[in-house]
Amino acid sequence: MSDSSNLYSSGRIAPYIGTEGQEEGLYISQVYGVPIFWLALYEEEEIAMDDLSGEESCCSPYPYLVTTAEKAISRLEKRRGNIFSALPASSKDVYEHFLSTLKTVDQKYLHMDSSAVGSMVATPDEWEKELKIMISGFNSPVKIEEANGMLTKLFGKKTAFNPGWSQMLMRNGIDLSRESEISIYSLAGGRYGEMPWKPAPSFSVVDLVPLRSIPMC
Repeated sequence: MSDSSNLYSSGRIAPYIGTEGQEEGLYISQVYGVPIFWLALYEEEEIAMDDLSGEESCCSPYPYLVTTAEKAISRLEKRRGNIFSALPASSKDVYEHFLSTLKTVDQKYLHMDSSAVGSMVATPDEWEKELKIMISGFNSPVKIEEANGMLTKLFGKKTAFNPGWSQMLMRNGIDLSRESEISIYSLAGGRYGEMPWKPAPSFSVVDLVPLRSIPMC
């Protein structure tokens, strides 16, 4: 689907292009966003550039991410403490469902293509920079009590002090002061498609704020 990010498993390191056929494996889409747990699977140096449109045009290459499933799972587990220094404990069920799903992946690589989402709001270079900022957010704990910066004043939200988390929360339309309305999809994806896990009962399913309506930092 257009305007969606995609997370998928593959036996090869090269990304799929356009409508090219894909192997049977994990495939999750998320419209208008880049789910937080997806970003936690990668390191900044795993961002690469390629034209993922599959069309003969003047389209500029956009950043995508690829790593091994083994590394991705290990990172998600190691980053658990920093993730939940920002997110409420009620989101741990979704984290566990997502982690368990990743552990069933048979293919060697996990790819994330956010080019359709990024192209709505940024140039390729700007989107690469933003992806790096968001990924860097997992490198240290979040001090929520210090979240009194400009984003909070502008949007009236309890926004994470960590710059990477500030960006992730904004891009996924998450308001930490309204815990019961945090969307499953903004954490682990699956919007407009079957999720390979059952939604945690403690979560409300709410619409995401369209990314195109949120200004760049």
